[in-house]
Amino acid sequence: MHFNEFACTFDKVFEFLNYKNINVQCDSSLDFITPGLYYYSKSGSNKSVLPILSKICWCYIHHHQLDINILLNKLPEFNFECHSKLQYSEAWYLNVAPINCNEKEDMPINCNEKEELAFNSKGKDTVTFNSQGKDTITLYSNFLGQIQSFFTTYQKIISSDCDILAKCVDLIKLTPDEIDKTWLSRVLCADFLNTCANNRESHPAYSYIKALIKVNRTISLADSLKFILQVLDQGSIEHVSTAIITKLELATTKILKSSKTNVYSTFNNLHSRISILTALSYLNYLLSDTIIEHYMDKMPTSIFTNFKSFKLPPLAKPQEYTTNTNNTDAYAYVANYEKLFILQYRVLQLIEQYVENEVKYMEMKNNSSIKIYKKSRAVLYETLFASLISSLISAEQLDNDNNDNNGGGGGFGLVKSRHAYFIYTIFAKVFSLQREERANLWVFLINSANDICYGDLRYIPLFINLFHNQINKDPRIMDDNLVRSGLQFFIDTFKPNHEWSKMFTEDISNQTLNATSFRHIYDSYTS
Repeated sequence: MHFNEFACTFDKVFEFLNYKNINVQCDSSLDFITPGLYYYSKSGSNKSVLPILSKICWCYIHHHQLDINILLNKLPEFNFECHSKLQYSEAWYLNVAPINCNEKEDMPINCNEKEELAFNSKGKDTVTFNSQGKDTITLYSNFLGQIQSFFTTYQKIISSDCDILAKCVDLIKLTPDEIDKTWLSRVLCADFLNTCANNRESHPAYSYIKALIKVNRTISLADSLKFILQVLDQGSIEHVSTAIITKLELATTKILKSSKTNVYSTFNNLHSRISILTALSYLNYLLSDTIIEHYMDKMPTSIFTNFKSFKLPPLAKPQEYTTNTNNTDAYAYVANYEKLFILQYRVLQLIEQYVENEVKYMEMKNNSSIKIYKKSRAVLYETLFASLISSLISAEQLDNDNNDNNGGGGGFGLVKSRHAYFIYTIFAKVFSLQREERANLWVFLINSANDICYGDLRYIPLFINLFHNQINKDPRIMDDNLVRSGLQFFIDTFKPNHEWSKMFTEDISNQTLNATSFRHIYDSYTS
C-alpha cells in the first residue's frame, strides 16, 4: 500500500471517530501506528509524514474505541524530541482542526508546510503561527516528542517497585497541566487503583488519581439542544463553570455527530422561537463575550447591540448553573478557559454546517413581497455576521497570551490562526451562497467594520486581514462599484497609507467620462 492510500484510509477512520455517531464502535485492534512509523522510517524521516502520524497518535489517546496499548507498545520506536510543551487547546487545534488542504481530495501529506491563515499588508500568505516563529511541521514533531516523553515516564512509574501511594504521588507530579491530566485519565486502569488497600483509599494522593478517571458520559440529542437553549435563556456562561463547559462539550459533540434530519426534527419539537442558526450564532457570541471578559475587556457596542434583544428576564437556572459556580481552583479555571476556544470551534463547525440550509430557506422566501420575510432575512445575516466578528475579536485577545508567554509551545498562536482561518471560511461560504445579495452583504460587513473601528482603532488590522482574505477568495467582488467604494472609504478613513489600497485605487487623472451621466446639467441650462 502506498502512503497516500494509507493516509486516505486513516483519514476516513479519523472522520468516523470525530464526526460519526458515537454509539458505533471501531475495531480496537486496528493498528495504524506501525505502518505510520514504517512510512516515516522508509522515507528517511521525511517530515511530511509527521502530520498524519501525529493525528494517528492523537486518535489512540483520545478515542476509547481504539486500544491505547498499541501506542504504548510502540513508544520504543519513537525518536522525537520535545523542545517545548504544547497546551491542550494548541494540541487539539493542531490535530483536529482542519488546515488549508485543497478540499477533501488532498491528503494531509500535501498540507504540511503552508496554511492560508491571514494576510499581511501586502496580501502575502502568513505562515508563522506563534511568537517563536514555529511552523506546523515543527509543532507536529514537537507534539510527538511530548507524547513520547509523557507516556515513557508514565510507564516507568507504573512498572517501578514503589509503594502504590508513592506511585500516586509520582503520577500527580506528572500532571501539572490539563493535557497531562487528560492523557493520564486515558491510561489509568481500575486494576491499578484497586490494588490499593482499603485503609488507604482516603489518602489525598489516591483520591486525586482516582478522580482523574473520566466516565464516558452520554447525552441525548434532545437534551443537547434543550441545554443550549437554556444557556441562551440565561444569557451568559457565568464563572466559566466546569459543569456548564462539560455539558456544552457533550451537547455540541452530540449535535455534530447527528444527522441534519434528526437535528431539525428534534429542534422543531422543542418549539423554539428562533432558528437553529440563530441559536448557534447567539451561543457563539456568548462564548466570545466570556473569553473577552477573561481579559477584562468588552465587546464593541455595535456587536453587543445586535444581541441585546435576546436577553430575557431572570429564569430558573438549570442544574449546571447552580453547582460549581465558584471556581476556587485556579488550575481548573485556566483549563475551562482553554476549553472555551475548543468549544467555540465546535460551535463554528455547526454554524458552517447549517448556514447553507438557512440561506436556501431564505432564498425560497426571496421573491415574497411580505416585509416580514425581508426583515427576518436581514436580521439573520446581521446576527450571523456580528457573531462571527465577535469570534475574530475574542481570538485577537490571544495575542496577549503570546506576548506574555515566555515558554511553552508559543502561546496560543496556532489556536488563533486556525480559529481565524475557519471564520474566514464561513464568511466566504455565506458570500458564495448569496451571489445575488453578495454586494449587500459586503456593504453590511463594511458598515460593521466602520462602526467598530470608529469606537476602537485596535480592530483596524482585524478587518483589513478579513477583507484581504475574502477578496483573495473572490477577486471579482472588486468589480462591484458599491463594494469597491465602501472598501476605499474604509481604507481612506482608517489607514490611508496602507499598500492594499493600491490594489483597487484607479488613476482618474486621465479617464473617459460618460456624457449621459452629466446630461441633466446641460438640460438645466437649456430649459
